[in-house]
Amino acid sequence: MASCKPDPKTQIAAPQKIDPTVYAMWEDYGQAHPEAKSNEMPESWFFHDNQKDADRLVALVINGKKRASSGLYAWYQEAGADLPAVGAKSIITNFDGTAQAIIEIIQVDTVPFNQISAAYAAMDTGTEVDALAQWKKAHRAFFQNTLEESGQKLTEDMLVVCEMFKTVWPEEVLYEIKLNERSVVGVSPDSLQLEAMQFKWGEEDFFTAMDDLMWYSAQMMEVLDSLQIPYINTERRRFKIVTPTERLEVDNDTPEGGWRYFYFIGETIAEKDLFELLELK
Repeated sequence: MASCKPDPKTQIAAPQKIDPTVYAMWEDYGQAHPEAKSNEMPESWFFHDNQKDADRLVALVINGKKRASSGLYAWYQEAGADLPAVGAKSIITNFDGTAQAIIEIIQVDTVPFNQISAAYAAMDTGTEVDALAQWKKAHRAFFQNTLEESGQKLTEDMLVVCEMFKTVWPEEVLYEIKLNERSVVGVSPDSLQLEAMQFKWGEEDFFTAMDDLMWYSAQMMEVLDSLQIPYINTERRRFKIVTPTERLEVDNDTPEGGWRYFYFIGETIAEKDLFELLELK
């Protein structure tokens, strides 16, 4: 289970074509965070060196389980590159270059390989199950393979650059309503998903579904306004329906209009089930 960041030498050499989804994701982030609009788009890259691991690791980033990445200090020395700076952002892609998430570095440490902690290993691997042993096994193999290219060998006291980060995009929810520690969450698709849906279903089905989505949103807002419940606007990219009594996972092939990509989550509002309030039961 490797979870290594690419060698800086690889990132600096021969730039590759950037996928359009990378630009689109950065534009979406800028729309939600106007203060970032004037900033240069950050670098985009994927974890590891193969499709299986790259796609698995970025999925762990999106769901919040992976919150760290490791590289050798020697890589930065050889490349003449600066260590990552706190506050720096990166756009993480899957192996084919499609943008999946934006991360922001919150802490950078240099730690000898043999002094990596179990807590850090869990942040990097995305699991707390035997995390340190898994981290050492995977990273020892990955680091040694890269060092062999220059005739070097991994030593137990070799410095590791430990980057800790948070996922800043996609954000958590489209809107969240809290009442006595109970919450209802509604979710809408982002621009990349809207484009994919329109391509898959065709314009007629797509716009019919969008009408459904807008109707459910309007009904929800009316209920909240009538109960004088405030809501907070943010964004998210997960689609499912959750009620207090049942959980229905929804995929893009479900035929029931807006259910394909809209959901509410919560217990009750004013002692009534949300779907009761919306007259959807």
